[in-house]
Amino acid sequence: MHPAVVIVLWAAGVVVIHRLPMPWLVGLALALTLIAALYAGQRGARLFMRARWLFLTIAALFLWTTPGEFLPGLMGRLGFTHEGLALALGHLGYLAAVLSSLAIVHERLGQSGLIAGLYRLAGPLPIRDALAVRLHLVLDALEEKKERSWREWLAPSDEEGAPESLRVCAKPLSAFDRALIAACLFLALVAVGMQW
Repeated sequence: MHPAVVIVLWAAGVVVIHRLPMPWLVGLALALTLIAALYAGQRGARLFMRARWLFLTIAALFLWTTPGEFLPGLMGRLGFTHEGLALALGHLGYLAAVLSSLAIVHERLGQSGLIAGLYRLAGPLPIRDALAVRLHLVLDALEEKKERSWREWLAPSDEEGAPESLRVCAKPLSAFDRALIAACLFLALVAVGMQW
């Protein structure tokens, strides 16, 4: 399957996941997180570690600021509501599902596959070369084992052997690939229009 098709499948899945009812969303998030842990363990763990503050912020935002009926016991005395807990679980589940599925797609395609797929999807856009280079740089930074502080990001680079060119092997889309992309986009549009 062409990398562009896998990327469109993932994007359509993200749209569909967002429309799922809460129990399905949380169940799917748990399943995808387990699959990502087994299939793309390191990559998934890095994504979740980089998003830990986002998880914490979402939880705090919805738990403490959503009006509603207070939870019993200590949780209620802290200001947590049933509605806030439901919203927090939904949004945290959605974020976990998206990050887990992204880790699985990245593991399957690899860095060169992601770049080639997005390069092909960008088609005739004048920014597609810049998009490929920027994505390559971002993915390289994400794949680093060592986390940098913000000061290290701003400091000039001392790396001498940095590549000056990037080769993208973007094979053309077959008719079957184009049909799959069209079907995915159609199903995503149907999912957006549906009421569960």
